[in-house]
Amino acid sequence: MEQKGAMNMTKTRKNTRDDKNSNIKSAEEISLFEKSKYGLDLVNGWISSADSKIGTFGAVYAVVVAVFVYIADKFFATVDCTNVINPILLQWSKYSAIAAIVSVLITIFFCLWSLSPSFTSVFSKKQCTVNQFSLFYDDVAKVSSVGEYVKLAKEVSDEQFTEEIMKETYYNSEICSKKMHRFKKGVIAAVSSILFYAGWVLFFYLAY
Repeated sequence: MEQKGAMNMTKTRKNTRDDKNSNIKSAEEISLFEKSKYGLDLVNGWISSADSKIGTFGAVYAVVVAVFVYIADKFFATVDCTNVINPILLQWSKYSAIAAIVSVLITIFFCLWSLSPSFTSVFSKKQCTVNQFSLFYDDVAKVSSVGEYVKLAKEVSDEQFTEEIMKETYYNSEICSKKMHRFKKGVIAAVSSILFYAGWVLFFYLAY
């Protein structure tokens, strides 16, 4: 009886230890999942912020361009163009006007390009269909059917699901990085267009 009781006690301790290890492992998995989800939410917030900045900048820049065009039209109407005092400055004025127009077009291009989404991931590049679970929207769309995607989602383990969140964080970070780099180039082009516009007006005024 004593031996049997000792064996039961040993078995109980072992089960308790196994349960404790299982709980620790489960806590670690939950912690990793929460960290991954937090990272994804953070990156998605950056993307939303970037889109908001780009949209606001585009609207403000459009108003600025419209105001500058109106001012230029009124200004050139008041200048007497019958007598050219400095042909070289007039030529510089033409070059500045061309540069200003090109800079405006470049600004519009980069602003629109920065708003465009990314349609490919590591798995979906050059592939018509995707046969594994993913959270990336284009990969999801390339699964053969809704039922197949549900099946893949049910078969994925918690660890694999967490890995997919990490991959999605990486893909979205790439998207956000591309957006901001393109937006930065658009801002540089916008500032350049304003400087070229100022040179256009100044050289034209001094030429006559």
